[in-house]
Amino acid sequence: FTFTGHKEDLLVKEVSETIASSLRKNVVVTAGMHWESLKPRELAVVARLARRVPTHRLLVAGLFVWAAGSAAAPLAASATVLGALLLCAQQLIGDAGAVAAHIADRTLRQSHTPPTHLARVDASIRTVTHVFTLAGALLSGALAEAYGARPLLFASSALVAIAGVVALFSLRAASENRVTAKPRDQERPT
Repeated sequence: FTFTGHKEDLLVKEVSETIASSLRKNVVVTAGMHWESLKPRELAVVARLARRVPTHRLLVAGLFVWAAGSAAAPLAASATVLGALLLCAQQLIGDAGAVAAHIADRTLRQSHTPPTHLARVDASIRTVTHVFTLAGALLSGALAEAYGARPLLFASSALVAIAGVVALFSLRAASENRVTAKPRDQERPT
């Protein structure tokens, strides 16, 4: 669903037609792009990138960009222009990587999970994520008190980078061992 004439209309139409033709079914695609003053030329670049960048590469790249961007925050040691620029870099670069990684993660989950299991898989992942977020918040507070916030911020950046390395090798191994599957509409229910 889009507002006709909005920026996402072009991308969603192309994506929905691609999905519908490959599945040979009617589909509904929702999307929203929130870039102010995006020019037609820039929108064309976004559309080309959306077609060209495989989701697994977007996940890996997103994790590495997220790690690099989040490493900028602990480098901001004082209230100077450089410190402010580093904090802005963390927001612009780190958050952009995080968004890309989250989108790719969700896309991979939806495209590789059978429809009959998708709700359970999604609920399980969300539950684990929320539990670890709460545990991480409690633990990081205690660790920051003991060791300081800066080392902890560097450690969190390193953990995101490690997640990128794990994703890189896991997805590479999965693509090497990929078995051709039947399209979902040809699967028999079990």
